Amino acid sequence: DHLLVIAAVALWASRHAPAYRGRVSGLFLATLLGGTVLAATLGTSLNLESMVLSSVVLAGGLLLAGKRFGLMAALPLIAVFGGLHGYVHGQELAGHPAAFVAGMLLATAAIQGSVFALSHTLRTYWVKSAGAATALSGLLALIGG
Repeated sequence: DHLLVIAAVALWASRHAPAYRGRVSGLFLATLLGGTVLAATLGTSLNLESMVLSSVVLAGGLLLAGKRFGLMAALPLIAVFGGLHGYVHGQELAGHPAAFVAGMLLATAAIQGSVFALSHTLRTYWVKSAGAATALSGLLALIGG
């Protein structure tokens, strides 16, 4: 579910002007970090799996909506996505938290960069298909779990 949200958000951002990519990517990374730090600081274990899976469904919806869903409307959603996923990861911190967080942020940025690079070759049809598949994956996980 984490990979699906990262890829869906990056793919959605890639369909917009290049300046949006950096904003969306930076926002997702910042809120991912913020959620991780918040969970590690609070030490509270919350069961957020249904919310995380709902974010997968909504991220798929962003892809389906495409450019019709504007940046200003999407930014709060993307911030929540990053924060939720970061919080879940922050609850799992052990041994070397700084290395874990650095690796998580680098891996997320690498996935985003790969999606940005790949997105140039994808037609709108495939982007919307990816959105439908992402949303369906989240729905099935919600129903099954």
